[in-house]
Amino acid sequence: MGDNLVDCYPDLGLEFPGGNCLNVAIQAARTGMTVSYLGAVGTDARGDLIRATLQEENVSFERGRIIDGPSAYCIIGHQDGDRVFLDSNVGVSRFQLSEGDIAFAARHTIVHSAQQSGTDEFIGALAEQTLVSYDFSTISDEKFIREIGKYCFLASFSGGNLDDSEVEELVDLALTSGSQWVLVTRGSNGAILRSAKESFSVAPVPVETLDTLGAGDTFVATVLSGLVAGTQPQDFLQEAARRAAETCTHFGGVGHGAPSILHQRVT
Repeated sequence: MGDNLVDCYPDLGLEFPGGNCLNVAIQAARTGMTVSYLGAVGTDARGDLIRATLQEENVSFERGRIIDGPSAYCIIGHQDGDRVFLDSNVGVSRFQLSEGDIAFAARHTIVHSAQQSGTDEFIGALAEQTLVSYDFSTISDEKFIREIGKYCFLASFSGGNLDDSEVEELVDLALTSGSQWVLVTRGSNGAILRSAKESFSVAPVPVETLDTLGAGDTFVATVLSGLVAGTQPQDFLQEAARRAAETCTHFGGVGHGAPSILHQRVT
């Protein structure tokens, strides 16, 4: 529930559907989960690409919105295989949840959202109806984490730039805020998953990296699937590391590249 966009790769002349929540929805569906996606897309070719991708990946868009206007996009560059964000526009992707949306969410085992989605004011209401997963990305602000973390079944963080002590502090903060599980992905340092009683870690799977975009989202989706299914954490963490590494071997978070609108204008 939340953000979607189209990632534009000018050097390739291609665009790919993406955004944290869209990527997590698709990657969760690829693990075998039954998944719905609630978000807003525009009436342009990028919106068509997002909806077609969801359909092909067996992710329901029954509650999604199609709004007159442009879909969200992000211009992507690369430096040594790592993605660099050059420009972006949220388009029509921001929306307000209705009572019907909350009721729709209640039909699901868990709802995932993220800090860039603009849905923070609804997280408490969602948590009253079902389990909540929230991706804080690189946010480390204590007040914000405590406000959202108390509602989280799974709180996820990107911690590739943090040292061991900083990771420990972040995990402790999220757990004491009320999060049941805390996941910190750490790039080349692997990932850790903790609850108040258990602690797990996994090393990264070596791979020749082409594009890191979406790897963290893949990891989160696989962990969510494992927690919901009741799989042993060490098993689904290994699978998450393998799937995240595979994501790094292709452009775009979930593939489905299409000719770039920007490229078409230039040529």
